[in-house]
Amino acid sequence: MAGSRGELIELRALVDLFLGQVRLIAGVTALIFGLGVGYLLLATPIYRATALVMVEPGQKSLLDGAEARGDSASDYARLESEVAILHSDKVLLATIREAGLMSDPEFGPRLSLIAKLRLAFGVQGQGVDDPVALTAQTLERFTKAVSGKRRGQTLILEVSAESQQAEKAAWLANTLSQTYIALQLDAKVARALGARDLLQAQLDRAQQALAGSEAAIDAYLQREIAEIATETGNMALMDLADRLAASEAQRATHELAYQRADTATSVQDWAQLSAQLGDEGVASLAAQRAAVQARLEAAPDADQGSVVLRQELAALDRHLAQQGASAVTDLQTQVARLAAQSRDLREELRREVLRSGLSPETLSAIYGLQQDAEIAQRQYAALLARMRDLEAQAVVQVADSRIVSEALTPQDPVAPNVPLVLAAALIVGFGMGLAAALARSYFVAGIDSSQQLAEVLPVPLAATIPWVDLGSGQRSVADMVLDAPFSAYTEAFRRLRLSLEQVPHRRSGAMVILVCSAVPGEGKSAVALALARSYALGGKRTLLIDADLRRPTLARHMGLTPELGLLDYIENAQALTGGEELCRKDPRSPVVAILGQGRPEQPTDQLLHSEIFDEVLDTAREAFDVIVMDTAPLLPVVDTQYLAGHADAAIMAVRHAATAQAETREALRLLTEAGDGALPVLSVLSMDRSNRRLSRYRGYYAEYAPG
Repeated sequence: MAGSRGELIELRALVDLFLGQVRLIAGVTALIFGLGVGYLLLATPIYRATALVMVEPGQKSLLDGAEARGDSASDYARLESEVAILHSDKVLLATIREAGLMSDPEFGPRLSLIAKLRLAFGVQGQGVDDPVALTAQTLERFTKAVSGKRRGQTLILEVSAESQQAEKAAWLANTLSQTYIALQLDAKVARALGARDLLQAQLDRAQQALAGSEAAIDAYLQREIAEIATETGNMALMDLADRLAASEAQRATHELAYQRADTATSVQDWAQLSAQLGDEGVASLAAQRAAVQARLEAAPDADQGSVVLRQELAALDRHLAQQGASAVTDLQTQVARLAAQSRDLREELRREVLRSGLSPETLSAIYGLQQDAEIAQRQYAALLARMRDLEAQAVVQVADSRIVSEALTPQDPVAPNVPLVLAAALIVGFGMGLAAALARSYFVAGIDSSQQLAEVLPVPLAATIPWVDLGSGQRSVADMVLDAPFSAYTEAFRRLRLSLEQVPHRRSGAMVILVCSAVPGEGKSAVALALARSYALGGKRTLLIDADLRRPTLARHMGLTPELGLLDYIENAQALTGGEELCRKDPRSPVVAILGQGRPEQPTDQLLHSEIFDEVLDTAREAFDVIVMDTAPLLPVVDTQYLAGHADAAIMAVRHAATAQAETREALRLLTEAGDGALPVLSVLSMDRSNRRLSRYRGYYAEYAPG
């Protein structure tokens, strides 16, 4: 219960602190909110467009039948892989080239301020003309502007692009999607062609193996045909062998003629072509060309006849080329016919051999060679069919992805988000305002509450003295102790007296109470006078000493003009006849006062350290019950630190919302060191303007007022 009450008090103190800093909090909040509005006015809007791409679960082509279906795990892996591919540098760079973003003002490379300065001073900076660095800049900007992700648990990819222009955002999203699909198709075609190229090497080896097995059969038959014919008595085998040899010889002769004629035609060697073909028409055309060439060489270059000869020479070249091409085609046809004839004779010879009555050894050798040839043939046929299939697949491949919804031009920008920015600015501004209020209250500004004073100074808080206005005829707020004995102001000093009565005396005789402050203007003199009057009204013999030798003010508060002040007495004690002239009676209370006047002509530390001052205090301790000393501020001068050794207790007055906390802490440190850490110190919050706490008790005080 006590803990809850303490938390409630702390919360209430915090609320009071914030209420006291309303202007600061409102100002900071308005500033941050204004910055947010300014950002919205100056920020370039960013638009985002999204295209939807369907990814098929299986690889496919136009030759595929039913669509392949995969399980959810494989679909997830496939979609994640496609997202990674979409974000790859290869796809993004291809899109940059396709969209021409290298020269785009939004995504293209831009010179930094340092690079511009280097160029201005003629210093060549690294990367200014480097195409790799410039491309990297564009790639970095474009990478930040695009994104791709899977939509839920579907097979759809969301391909998004952002730009400062709405139309460009849609165009970039569609271009990226199209480029991704095109590269996907190119990869599939390249994969099929790559597999074909790998099979080509195996196909070549299979073809060589097939040709070798066929050649082995032909070599065996050619070598053993005579023995086989004798062994079987089938002389038709020799006739077939002779016909095959003659056909092969003719094929070789025609093939050689074909190669030579083709070479002569290619290099336009008409004489060689005529000699190779033995064709009279070609020979006649070649002779005519040679004659025209000779006449052309003999004719002058500028002669009209040379022009006619060149035209005639060109016409003969065309006729010869046509004749040569026709002859080469005829030779090629004859070579093909002879090759087919040899193939037929070879097959007929093999069949005839197998139909003959062969010995087991011969039959086994032939069947072994034939089986090797058949195996080589099957391998070659299988590889050839697979390669033709791959070639067909490369032609009919289709992409595994397709655009199901093109990106449309967005109507509203995605950034800046106006409601979000304004809400964030308001929240951040309010938070910074609260932080500024706390920082100002606890580190910069003065003390705003008794709770704060208790936290800042690690000494007991004796009382909170409210702010009061001077009434008619009053010289000091201390008069409230006499004029309003039931007021909150007077009650604060009763509370202060109660706290002081709990402090043990360090010496015999009167209790010496030192009243001080960190800096001038904190109300310490009024506190000292009011405290002394409160003691006097309580029946205590009270002495009030104005020990602020540099700037005494108690005489003004009491409305007195002293003839002899404390300073005068200390400086001229030997010339005075008695001490009665030093003490003055308060016109409004039983308080006896030693007032001050004038300015010191010698250092005050010497005066306060003098034996005369000690004698005054010793005498006062015997004659009075309470001695209240109003001292100088701690920070400007050292006088109070010398007086701390004479005091039984010290009261440190802190003005509400005025004295900086750092100054208050430093003053307490000086006072504590001056008292060797044994001097009891109490704090009071003076001139408290908040009055919130006291307002709750005002009715309570009124009930006990006289009348």
